[in-house]
Amino acid sequence: MTKFANAESNDSKKIAATIAAMIDKAEAKIESNWECEAQKKEVTSGANTYIVLFEIRGVPIVNAYVECDQEMRVMEEELCPGADCENRKVFVLHGLGGIGKTQLSLVVAGKHQRDYTAVFWLNGQTHKSIRRSIAGIARQLPLNQISAFARKYTQQGSDQLDEIIEVVLG
Repeated sequence: MTKFANAESNDSKKIAATIAAMIDKAEAKIESNWECEAQKKEVTSGANTYIVLFEIRGVPIVNAYVECDQEMRVMEEELCPGADCENRKVFVLHGLGGIGKTQLSLVVAGKHQRDYTAVFWLNGQTHKSIRRSIAGIARQLPLNQISAFARKYTQQGSDQLDEIIEVVLG
């Protein structure tokens, strides 16, 4: 609830315009979400169900997270299922170190984990760390989706990192 000096104030007009725009888009958004839900049910009811459990290992978590509502809303609009739910979605979050990019990503991923068949965390700090992160995905994939060769890497390590990365990316 917000109080304004009067109905003609700039803030009042901005809020009214924003609400009107949201109402205009609501019907299409709701319809799009229902279509996407129906598609997801089709995919998950099939014999080749592909769902990876939500698991975030090795991600630095802080105790004092400051919510970024506007940034979260933008990420959700771009990434969450909608009219374009058949295509892979990519969102680049960038900024200075320590401003909460990782924590914001974790909050959005955790909040929407059931909207996707898989969510993976890749450590992009160095070339070596991102390669190991990609190879580490092998242990998260369903047994029928990954070769025994790649799964073996996760159990005892391997010198064949390039081959495992190729298998995971495939």
